Amino acid sequence: MTKEDYLRKKSLQLIYPIILKSNASSESLFFFRIIFGLLVGCILFFGNYLYSAIAISLFQFVMLLDYIDGTLARNKGRFSHKFLLLDRYFHYFISAFFLLAVAFSIHNFTFLIVGSIGSLFIILTALIENLYLKDKLKEVRQQKRQSKFQNLRDFLIIDSPFSIFFFLIVLNQLTLIILLFSFVKFVLLVKKIKMIKDKSSEDIKKQLAEYYHGSQAERYDNLSGSWKDMYDKEVEIIQSFLENEGEDSDLGNVNQGKILDVACGTGRHFSIYKGFEIYGVDISSEMLEKAKKRFLSAKLIKHDASELPFANNEFNICISSRFICHTPDYIKVLKEMKRVTKTKGVIIADFPNKYSLSYFPTKLRLLLGKLRYFNQFSFIGLESLAEELGLEIVDVKTRAFLPPKIFGEKLYFITKVLNKRLTDKLWKFSTPFHVKFRKL
Repeated sequence: MTKEDYLRKKSLQLIYPIILKSNASSESLFFFRIIFGLLVGCILFFGNYLYSAIAISLFQFVMLLDYIDGTLARNKGRFSHKFLLLDRYFHYFISAFFLLAVAFSIHNFTFLIVGSIGSLFIILTALIENLYLKDKLKEVRQQKRQSKFQNLRDFLIIDSPFSIFFFLIVLNQLTLIILLFSFVKFVLLVKKIKMIKDKSSEDIKKQLAEYYHGSQAERYDNLSGSWKDMYDKEVEIIQSFLENEGEDSDLGNVNQGKILDVACGTGRHFSIYKGFEIYGVDISSEMLEKAKKRFLSAKLIKHDASELPFANNEFNICISSRFICHTPDYIKVLKEMKRVTKTKGVIIADFPNKYSLSYFPTKLRLLLGKLRYFNQFSFIGLESLAEELGLEIVDVKTRAFLPPKIFGEKLYFITKVLNKRLTDKLWKFSTPFHVKFRKL
C-alpha cells in the first residue's frame, strides 16, 4: 500500500464520519484548504523557522481533507466537475507558491532565481497537462498507480501530506528544498513535453475520424465569408495545376487517366476532376457517405492514408488537400502517394508555411488544444523532402500572405485586397505552399 492509499484510507475511517456529522459541505472544505494554504505560503515567505515549522505541520492535517471532500460531495449528491478542475489548479498553484516562498525567505539572489524557475516549471506543467493533455489525464493517472515508483512520487509532491518537502522544512533544509524540487519539477515538465511529442499516431488518427463526424462533417462543406474565399482560391490553384498538367504531361491526355484524392473528405474537390476516373480514400465513414451522394461514380474506400490499398504505379495524379498538416505520418503518406502514382505522374499537396504570419496563432491554438495536430514547413524543407522522396517540384503557389481573420470578418475586404497585392510578391512568407510534384 502506498503512502497516498494509506492516508486516504485512514482519513475516510477517522475524519470523514466527523465531517459528515458536522454537515460541512465539500465546497467549504475546499475553500478552507485554499485559505489555509495561502496563509501557510505567506508565513513561509517571512522565513521564521518556528512559525514556518508550525504552519507547515498544521497544513499536513488540513491537506488530509483533500482525501474526503470528493467522497463527501458524492455522498450528498453535489459532486461538481468544476470544483474538481479548480482543485487540480489549486494543487499546482499552491506548490508553486510554496516553492517560491521558500526561495524568497533565504534572501539569496541565486536561490531566488532557481526557485522562481522551479515555480515556473510547475505552472507550465499545469498548462500542458490541463490544456493540451486533458484527454490523457485518466490514462496518466492509471499509469502512475501501476508504477512501482509511485510511493517515491507521492513523497515528492510538495502539497501532499507528509512529503519530503514537509520534512525538509521541519529540518530547516531550505536550500536543499529549492534545488531538489526545482530539479524534480523540471524533470516532470520534460516528461509532459515528451508526452505531447510521443502522442501516438493512432490517437491522432482516431481524433481526426471522430472530429469529422456529425455536425463537423456538415460544417465541412458549408463554408462562408473569408473561409469560402480561401477555398475558392484553393480550387483555382488546383485547377491550374491540373490544366497545366494536361498541356505538358508525358502521359498523353490526362483527362483519360485515374486520379486519387487522399483524405478526400466529402469529395468537395471531385467537381474539378472532370474527365478523370475518381478514387477517394478517407478514415471518416460519414465523410465518405456524403462524398458518395455527391459523386455516385467515384470509387471510395475507408482506409488509412499511410497504407493505401492500391497497386504500384496505378494513378496518373494523386492529390491531397488540407491533410498533410494534420497527420503525424505525413512522410509515410507522401511515400504511399508516390508509390501508387505512375512514373512521370503528378502529386499535388499543400503544406502550411512555418515562416508565415499564421505561425504564432497556430502555435497558440495548439497549446490551447484548439488544434489536434499540425505540421508546418519551410520551402527549403520542402525542397529537401522532395529530394529525399525522389520527387521534382514542378510548380508552387500560395494562397494568402495575411491570415483571413486578421482584421475580422467585417473588414475581410481589406485583407482580400492586401493578399491580392502581396501574396505572389511575398510567396515565401505566404501560406500554405500548394506544391505540384512530378514522380521521377
